[in-house]
Amino acid sequence: MQRAVFLALVLAAVAVMTSAAWADAAFPEYRDQDSDSTDKHAAISTSDGDVFWDDDFADMVADKMTSYQEVAFAFMQCYGGGMIDELMDIGQGGLFQADYTSASEYTQIANWGNNDGNSNGNRESYYNIHFSPYVGGATVRTFGEAADHAYEYDYVGRVQRTPALEFPQCTGSIIPWDRLDIRLHSPNLNGQTPDKYLAILWGGSVTGDDGDEWRQYRANYHSLVRIHADLIARGYDSSEIYLMWPDDTGPGGAALPASWVVDDGTSYQDMQDAWQWVNDNATDTTQVFFWSNVCHGSTSDDFLGLVLHNAGEEVQPGQEYPYDLSPYLVAHVTELFYFFGGGDGTNAGQPFFQVIASERIDALTVTLNGRELLLLEVLDNELLGEPRFLHKFALGEADVLDLGITGNTCMLTWSGGAELTMAGVTAGTSSNAIPEPATVSLLLGVAAIVLVRRRGR
Repeated sequence: MQRAVFLALVLAAVAVMTSAAWADAAFPEYRDQDSDSTDKHAAISTSDGDVFWDDDFADMVADKMTSYQEVAFAFMQCYGGGMIDELMDIGQGGLFQADYTSASEYTQIANWGNNDGNSNGNRESYYNIHFSPYVGGATVRTFGEAADHAYEYDYVGRVQRTPALEFPQCTGSIIPWDRLDIRLHSPNLNGQTPDKYLAILWGGSVTGDDGDEWRQYRANYHSLVRIHADLIARGYDSSEIYLMWPDDTGPGGAALPASWVVDDGTSYQDMQDAWQWVNDNATDTTQVFFWSNVCHGSTSDDFLGLVLHNAGEEVQPGQEYPYDLSPYLVAHVTELFYFFGGGDGTNAGQPFFQVIASERIDALTVTLNGRELLLLEVLDNELLGEPRFLHKFALGEADVLDLGITGNTCMLTWSGGAELTMAGVTAGTSSNAIPEPATVSLLLGVAAIVLVRRRGR
């Protein structure tokens, strides 16, 4: 009972804060998470359990986009809006001639389900259901028109006033909103005339089985089916699409569609391989399009950055620091922990505490609110030729419950000369299904209690 009430309280607080913050907002207003000053980060989760953080993603894109004419990004995953700010900060004024959209802002999960009548009963990303045919398909429309249409008809978008809100984002670099005029596989209204087209479709990080243990798996699958079909209808051929999928079958073990050309999986390295493909094939008259699926987003408050900004110093080994987490992050971590049944954090998708370093640290400990966390695993990857080691620590029930207080504390202890680049509580792959009506009523009913509780700490 304690866990259910606590989760409801936290989510209720987020619902109230979100509603208040966006009461007067109008699409397509973009909300920048401003990672440089807030130390909040969003990520694309990969199939090997690693996470591709927004700043790493932007560095990779900047490294690989050595030649192109224009580029467009569509982030369908949870917290997708958080992927945009670093891309807009690349170089002088961001990527040149770039349009961006996402199914949700940086604080929110991106929802999926089969309640939208256009899903034909399939689980799909609610935003993508309406974005996909407008950005692709036989009729030529601009990126801005597709984003605007998806916002208007998003089943859990602001227009419908559904309590389980998601706020789609849309913005651009160089081109203002009224000129978000990239048109996929077509010359555009801004005078750009690309003669070569490349698209990456990131199919998602989770896999399923015959029992459909991962409910998101089907949402990933059907969302990918839709965008792939709409790009083909728009005029792409298989050689122009780098289609990525984490499994060799579809839901229930079904064979993948014969029309698919699956270039690779969806591991951390696979993402870099996809952008290397862009690097190898793009010219200065190439249009590039990147699309990511709904069920593999993550978010984190960077503990190292917070200490640097708040205390004006680097984190020192064995020293305890205050660590007040965003209520949005606490809500998502709590939801995911209980969605996956708690446990030791070994299930893919569960939240965890991460420490990213330049080398593997065998003598590394994390103490959160006075309790030492269990080291689950160390994942070894490279980014642009530099070593990168993700140390994953399990969050137990007591740890998760204590995240709801104001004034958490964290202490890292390590030996050696490794450079720590990021650390903090992380929400894993989200469940991102819209709540039942009874749950929504409970969330709204107890919201005021949560706000008072947090203010009183």
